[in-house]
Amino acid sequence: MSKSYDAVVIGGGPGGYVAAIRLAQLGKKVVIIEKNEFGGTCTNKGCIPTKALLTAAHLYRDIKEKSSKFGIKVSDLEYEISGIMKHMKKSVMLSRKGIEFLLKKNNVDVIKNEAKLKDRETIVVKDEEIHAKNIVLAQGSKAIVFPPFDEIPGIWTSDDVFEMNKMPESILIIGGGVIGVEFATFFSSFGVEVHLVEIAEHILPYEDEDVAEEIK
Repeated sequence: MSKSYDAVVIGGGPGGYVAAIRLAQLGKKVVIIEKNEFGGTCTNKGCIPTKALLTAAHLYRDIKEKSSKFGIKVSDLEYEISGIMKHMKKSVMLSRKGIEFLLKKNNVDVIKNEAKLKDRETIVVKDEEIHAKNIVLAQGSKAIVFPPFDEIPGIWTSDDVFEMNKMPESILIIGGGVIGVEFATFFSSFGVEVHLVEIAEHILPYEDEDVAEEIK
């Protein structure tokens, strides 16, 4: 059994789903294939979950440090990591649902499975062939642990942060770019001892120096 489309998009991240929607808006018959969750890194492992974590961190820190300025006394302030992660996962889910709604609204067919490229006009999903004159490869990327850290137990990638069920007592973050600084802010807000290592002259090396100095 086989199906035919004007275009097949492999990968449901920001490159893939936007391409699929635009092609459909231009009158093309389109199918998008994603083996995991729609939204890619930004929705599932980047922008959305980190901002959800930072929202919780900022709220906790503001209550702890600023409430007394407004005549509000707070004692025995505590947090539950399970509740923070629940808030994060809800934010991610809402973002995913928004993407799925847009795909449906624009009449893009959706397949949740792994795709294999057979030739320049044929995709195989399980035992089914899908034919298209145009194939968009937007399969994205994944986090890796590079040597020598791949042989050291206890090394995390950013993906592991989003699955943790206990806050560490201390953490060493290698990389002082935007993502590293976001995680450093999150953990330090909850009292974790944070060490941030950056090989460049200052953290946030791709931002203006005055911005980096202010953050430091």
